[in-house]
Amino acid sequence: MKVNLELKMSRKIYEMSCKPLRSRKKLILLLLYTIRQLYSNVEIDEEFGSMIIHVDKERRIIYVLPDKIFSCQFPFTVKKGEFIEIYDYSTGVYIDSLMLSLMIGFFETVDERCETIETLLSKVLDLDFPSEKGYEGFWEMIQFLYQFDLGYFRYDYDEKNEMGDVHPLNHLDIFFDNGAVIKVGTDRRYTEKDIIKLISHDAGCYYLKC
Repeated sequence: MKVNLELKMSRKIYEMSCKPLRSRKKLILLLLYTIRQLYSNVEIDEEFGSMIIHVDKERRIIYVLPDKIFSCQFPFTVKKGEFIEIYDYSTGVYIDSLMLSLMIGFFETVDERCETIETLLSKVLDLDFPSEKGYEGFWEMIQFLYQFDLGYFRYDYDEKNEMGDVHPLNHLDIFFDNGAVIKVGTDRRYTEKDIIKLISHDAGCYYLKC
């Protein structure tokens, strides 16, 4: 099912989006808080930025701010009806408000630098689940979120740090870890329409010119 949702950022999402995203944990929490905003149906009056959930052959979420646009995979299936429902297609687990709160609470406490599968499982077993429903599928979702391909990249319009070909005014940063990032300059300012074209499987490709 094709889905294209656009919504304004809440202050919470804006503040998270403005900070450097240098770890899987931060990106996962941003995704989970975004889903929480989707479920809340709260009207946002302030203009912080926008978010686009684009699901077709590709599954992407795009965060649009004044001087940067970034995107990662949106790893869940979105079902639109009277209410929005989000679930993991592979496990069939629905991300309801209880599951969402449990996952946010879990990832808020995780220290990626020292966690192992054993310590993560121990944290899950130590959680105070309010019902059997809260436990069902939870560990599978944690494993899934630790393993899915983030597919992160970011477009920057960076006047502050511009430095010729070393750090172009307009550029893409592909991957989020400093040890893996690839910087690609662009010859003009990009918009969210350019990013949607870039991620779309059916759109014509952009070419790198060296």
